[in-house]
Amino acid sequence: MTAALFGLLHGFGFASVLQDLGLPDDLVVPALLFFNLGVELGQLAFIAVVLFVVWVAWRSSAWLRAHLREAQTAIIYMLGSVSALWLIERLLT
Repeated sequence: MTAALFGLLHGFGFASVLQDLGLPDDLVVPALLFFNLGVELGQLAFIAVVLFVVWVAWRSSAWLRAHLREAQTAIIYMLGSVSALWLIERLLT
């Protein structure tokens, strides 16, 4: 719920961009609504794909089932590294 509200508020930041594009005032709210719904649906689709890949990997890999803790640790470190890289990249620009 918090993520959805944050996404909605973040989407309202695009209102000025839509107005700069010449979108009529009466279409700003529907444009923002459908933009935000599209973003949320895209995120849900991405999560569904990731969960499917994890499920297939879990069902087909005896090694993964035997070394679950190591796999989780490796994934956490990879995600943390990418997040740190993006943070540093954005701070430097």
